[in-house]
Amino acid sequence: GAPDWEVYNFKDFPATKWKLKNIEKFKKEKPEEHRKLVERLKNGLNSL
Repeated sequence: GAPDWEVYNFKDFPATKWKLKNIEKFKKEKPEEHRKLVERLKNGLNSL
């Protein structure tokens, strides 16, 4: 999902920019692996 930038301007933080850039690169270069990791994250969060 898309982040809610209204809570705080995290989008301007260098670490956030770096992380989002790397996630997009991973998603583009390895879409199936990205999809699997997203599913694992969702399942883990749903089990809390």
